[in-house]
Amino acid sequence: MSRKILILISIGVLIALAATAAAYFYAHSEGESTAEVFNHLQKSVTDYFESEHETFIYEMEPVITDINCEDESKEGVVRVSLQFEGKNQETEDEINARWTSVRDEIIAILRSSDPDSLAGDEGMKKLAEEVIEQVNKILDDGEILDVYFTDMIVQ
Repeated sequence: MSRKILILISIGVLIALAATAAAYFYAHSEGESTAEVFNHLQKSVTDYFESEHETFIYEMEPVITDINCEDESKEGVVRVSLQFEGKNQETEDEINARWTSVRDEIIAILRSSDPDSLAGDEGMKKLAEEVIEQVNKILDDGEILDVYFTDMIVQ
């Protein structure tokens, strides 16, 4: 599970605990029944998480491009399939609207890579971080939270 998701879950739990305590004290000071306050609180928390924190997965078509090789007599090629985890539906709409720029940026990132930098878990992690950073620069309102590589072939 990504670190961002764990942080969001932790914040949600803290909000729920604080709201529960506030509801308890409010119910006892205002004379409302605890059940009424908790029902209102439950609806508020549910609405918050359903509207603000609904992520989406956007699957990108495979990208095939050449990459840098230290030995200039060799040609390197990479084929990548990936998925974006976006913040909300608006992010998906913005990716669709700016699709050409997003794809071009991913190709530029891959072309500037060499086969060694793409190898192993550390290479994949660095590539994912760079893709997230650069794609988020293209987007105005949307936000990419994570990138998942579903296929990668480097030759």
